[in-house]
Amino acid sequence: MSVGIIPGVLLYVLFGASAALGGTMLCRLFLRLDSVRYPVKTYGDLAGRIFGSWARHLCSILQSVQLVLNVGLIVRSEEHTSELQ
Repeated sequence: MSVGIIPGVLLYVLFGASAALGGTMLCRLFLRLDSVRYPVKTYGDLAGRIFGSWARHLCSILQSVQLVLNVGLIVRSEEHTSELQ
């Protein structure tokens, strides 16, 4: 199924603008909140500095779930690729 050239280009531009905006916001937050005593190294540290420890733990749990799902997807795609050969 094809989306077409105009909707495809619009989606590409929209996702690019969203990524640029998100990156700019992360950069500004990092520059404002990073310090020698309390360094910001992960998204969990950033969330913890803004919202508190519950946000740090939630962010860490969600990143762990994302990592497990990504590894599962890679393993699943390798199994599917080996069946095709």
